[in-house]
Amino acid sequence: MSKTKEDVAVKPAQMTNKDRNRIAWKMFSIDGRLAGIIEQAQEEGELSDALVEQINKLEVNRDLLMADVCRAIVCCDSDENLAKAELARLTKMKGTAVGIGVRLKMLLKATLTANGQVAEQFETYKVRIQLNGQSSMTIADESKLPEWAFVTRKEVSKTAIAERYSNGEPLPEGVTIERGTHIRIS
Repeated sequence: MSKTKEDVAVKPAQMTNKDRNRIAWKMFSIDGRLAGIIEQAQEEGELSDALVEQINKLEVNRDLLMADVCRAIVCCDSDENLAKAELARLTKMKGTAVGIGVRLKMLLKATLTANGQVAEQFETYKVRIQLNGQSSMTIADESKLPEWAFVTRKEVSKTAIAERYSNGEPLPEGVTIERGTHIRIS
């Protein structure tokens, strides 16, 4: 019994792993039947009309399957490109929305502050200016700060110790130098 176009056609947008496996199995099956027909023709020494008809039907089904595979590949590539473009668009849209949101908050705060208000009730929202949980500090010019405002981190310099040791100075207490070992595979 020959397969019809409806039996083998797959909608690429809905292709699942099960569909891919089914198509692969059908192609394997068609190739196996074609090999069997060729073997039978070699045994008989000629190609009968029935064998030619079977070959034609199998080739039609194989061509339909190959068209489905090609269509699925094209659709997957197209879907991937569309998804990348949509991701880029949404990323840009998110950045724009965040920027607009920040600017609108600043505008609303400036408007309330300019009017001497701390809060205002609207039809659906209540807006109020409230103190942050922690204070923040802004430094306009670091050069005007006293020395105690800066922190110097104490850090060991192995390079400085090694240079002094190579110049003949003794190692500081608690420092040892030893040559380690490792494994070499050649």
